[in-house]
Amino acid sequence: MQDISNLKKEDIALIEQAKQHAQQSFKPKLTSMAAVLRTKSGKTFTGINVKYKKIWKCSCAERMAIAKAIEAGEMEFDTIVTVKYEDEDDTYSVVNMCGECRQYAIFHLPLNVLCSDGNKIVPASIEEILPYAYS
Repeated sequence: MQDISNLKKEDIALIEQAKQHAQQSFKPKLTSMAAVLRTKSGKTFTGINVKYKKIWKCSCAERMAIAKAIEAGEMEFDTIVTVKYEDEDDTYSVVNMCGECRQYAIFHLPLNVLCSDGNKIVPASIEEILPYAYS
C-alpha cells in the first residue's frame, strides 16, 4: 500500500475517486487506468486510458480528463492523479504521467500532480515534474 499520510483530505478523496473509476471502467487488455482532475472551482473530471496493443496506440487517462474539463468550459485546474487498477489481485496504485501527458498538462498552469515516489505519494507542481518543457 502506498503511503498517503502527507496528503490533504481532498487529495486523498481524489485518489479514492480515481480508484473507483478505474475499477468501474476496467476492461481486460483494453483499459486499466483512470485519472481524476480537480478544477479550481472544485469540479472533478474523469478519464480512462484506452490502449490498442495491435497498433501500439493509447489515449491516456490524463489527457481524457483534461479534454472533458475543457469541453465543459473549465480552464483553471488544481490537481490531477492517475490510478492503475490490477484486477489479478484487486489492488490499486497511483502511477506517474507519461512524458506526453506531462507536456500536455504544462499548458494548464498552475497544476498540481499527485506522484508516486517509491512507496510514498507526493504532491508536485507540473513544472517540477517537467522541467525545461517545450513551450
